[in-house]
Amino acid sequence: MRNSGVAAVVTLAVMLAAGVGPASGQLSIGGGVNRGCISMRIYYSTCGIIPYPCAYISFWQPKWIVSTRASQENTGQPDFHFHNAIVRPVNYLFAFNDPCSGCAVPTLAALVPAFYESATDPAWRAAQAPVMPSTIYAMKVGVWGGYYPRVGYVTHPTPVVASALAATRAFDIARQPIDLWPVFGLVRPTIPLVPTAQTVVLPCMCRRFTPVPPFCFRAGFDFGSLIPSPVSPTGIYEWVIWKRRSCVLPLPLSWCAHALAGLPKLNFCL
Repeated sequence: MRNSGVAAVVTLAVMLAAGVGPASGQLSIGGGVNRGCISMRIYYSTCGIIPYPCAYISFWQPKWIVSTRASQENTGQPDFHFHNAIVRPVNYLFAFNDPCSGCAVPTLAALVPAFYESATDPAWRAAQAPVMPSTIYAMKVGVWGGYYPRVGYVTHPTPVVASALAATRAFDIARQPIDLWPVFGLVRPTIPLVPTAQTVVLPCMCRRFTPVPPFCFRAGFDFGSLIPSPVSPTGIYEWVIWKRRSCVLPLPLSWCAHALAGLPKLNFCL
């Protein structure tokens, strides 16, 4: 019995190293993203009125991607940047095996091309009304800057951080197109990710590039890891936004749940 258990562990390790699973033959996660951010957790238990073995699983799933393109604005401020931004479903770049859906990989046909594009939003270049309630003005994205005004103009000495702040603002617009402090009642031209959402959030995010970043973090709390990041020669930066996924599954678990659980755990979002 012990030898068979060891053999199973060795087999799973080999499959993980090769990136394959016994059912589908391929663990799909995608390139340019830190697999450690998935941070799959499995807690075994007993469920139901008539007890049966089950497991509570929780993991972070790459859900959206925000692309920004920076341009230096002629304002006399050397660290003043303007970013155009696009919020898309992340699956247009790569797929993801979801254990809660039976290791299913989403199909591209079911996805919209974009949730938000600053090019179609006239308010992205115009700040909100100058007199804001102090509660709105004080909303901060950690140490990066403010949520408001929700525009592409960012002043920051580090271009990567400026892009991250612009990406956070664009994602927040996609979440809640009706602004907490609107420009003359403007409704943003978006497809809301969370309909009727009227709260700001600090999304879990990481930069998409190669080599991948060492961890994921809450927006505004990157622990200074972005400051030494190299500047993009094209001015384009991409940010993956992660969402926590959880479910309860009967045992035995699907192969991809075990495969994801075997990956390193490097997500610092709580």
